[in-house]
Amino acid sequence: MRRGEEEAIVLDQHPTGEADRVVTLLTGGGRRMTAFAPRAARSRRRFPGGHEPGAVLAVRWRTRRGETMPLLEESRVISPPPRPEPLDRFWATAHLLDLGLGFAREGEDDPRLFRLLRSTLGALAGGADPRTCCRYAELWMLLLAGLFPDLDACGTCGVPLAGREVHVVPEQGAFCGEHAPAGAGRLPADAVRWLVAARHLPPDRVPEAPPAVARALADVLPRLVRAFLGRSLRALASWPRAPEADEETQ
Repeated sequence: MRRGEEEAIVLDQHPTGEADRVVTLLTGGGRRMTAFAPRAARSRRRFPGGHEPGAVLAVRWRTRRGETMPLLEESRVISPPPRPEPLDRFWATAHLLDLGLGFAREGEDDPRLFRLLRSTLGALAGGADPRTCCRYAELWMLLLAGLFPDLDACGTCGVPLAGREVHVVPEQGAFCGEHAPAGAGRLPADAVRWLVAARHLPPDRVPEAPPAVARALADVLPRLVRAFLGRSLRALASWPRAPEADEETQ
């Protein structure tokens, strides 16, 4: 029998039967784990805080030989999920958890993923701008996976891109305007500077991007994420657009 006790973030949960739950966790080691929580909806002694997505828990689990799914024996809430209001915070939380589900892997540890998701959820709960938190998490998920393109030089001609507009294509890299492939995402110089700054700041200290920069980031970063995950981002597809998204770029 194998046992474990660790912190974990609830990424998702599904009912099975009247009171049982199947809970998907991102463990403190950065591993995605799907566990069975028997009578979770009824046992307030073993599961006093439930398993709300976005909550950080202290969990105890075990796996017996021949079992395909760990059994969640007990959990305790360390921090609740971010409040669902205003609505932007609800969609941001859903998107952050969607990123965790996509980038974490069963049986593969990367504690940096846990630290990233926990700190970003914490910043969101503390009042940080929801869309800024999402762009920050997308950037760092791509960086940790080694998928964020090098923005230093054009992938075709090698011209330095510092201080210039950059054109990005998933799985191809970054390009100058002259050699940008059709359909490339456009990052103005101010957006590139935001990305550089975000690499050196915690999520609760990242400044909100101006509207034009925010629109560019909201186009390019999710596009890079979708190319890796090979699927749509559910929360982003349903998230109402910010008011500035309908304004003309100044």
